[in-house]
Amino acid sequence: MALLSPRQVAEHLGVSLSYIRKLIQSRKLEVIRIGHRTVRVELAEVERYLAARRVQVFVSPLELRFMSPLERRRALTMNKTVR
Repeated sequence: MALLSPRQVAEHLGVSLSYIRKLIQSRKLEVIRIGHRTVRVELAEVERYLAARRVQVFVSPLELRFMSPLERRRALTMNKTVR
């Protein structure tokens, strides 16, 4: 069980420390309280938070037809789904 400080979580996600504190305060990110003021976040909790906010972009076959080969490759490999 890997535990991260709020600062480490902010660095890992590329966001500000104040944003992580807001997530913790609003209980959108669960923490483990160690002592009176010290909190830690499990790496699995960070991954759960990210997974819950993952957005899939759908590309229709018609859109694929009019893309350049490079755009098509990017659309198909960057976690985009064809429907």
